[in-house]
Amino acid sequence: MFRTKDYEYMKVLDTQGREIGYVKDVVMDFHNSVIKGFVISTNSLLSKNQCVLTDNIVSINKVMIIKNTDKCSFMCFKDIKDMEVFNLQGEMMGVLEDMLIEPYNFNIKGLIIASGLLHKLIYGKNIILPINCILGEDLIIHFGDDKRIKFKTIPHGIEKEDYYE
Repeated sequence: MFRTKDYEYMKVLDTQGREIGYVKDVVMDFHNSVIKGFVISTNSLLSKNQCVLTDNIVSINKVMIIKNTDKCSFMCFKDIKDMEVFNLQGEMMGVLEDMLIEPYNFNIKGLIIASGLLHKLIYGKNIILPINCILGEDLIIHFGDDKRIKFKTIPHGIEKEDYYE
């Protein structure tokens, strides 16, 4: 699984090896839980940001190789990042921090919710499923059952045997 921050500032090349720019943001379809493409900040001063759809991506590794760019008007991740997430009881669960993305078909598998710096350091972050969420103008409503399964990212310490000498 990848996160949106894994794609940010990734170098973008065309199929001839020319540098186009770098990935600035993720273009998404929240309701269908899929990444549609990426916003590319170009190196040219006269050119505005461009978009590459996932159909035009040839390869993604340390750099992204694309066929061509498009002009698109989808919602970007930065438009909803740091949006508050509430459950059906009206309790704030946290703010949207990141997304988990499947690398092969660009499906959004989870939304990473952080509920504060101290809480995040002690208890970790919550991961909720996007199919259990409704995106509003100012907030996200989560209607999933929190009592059955809870996904978390938990901070871990580095122990002595984790180091390679």
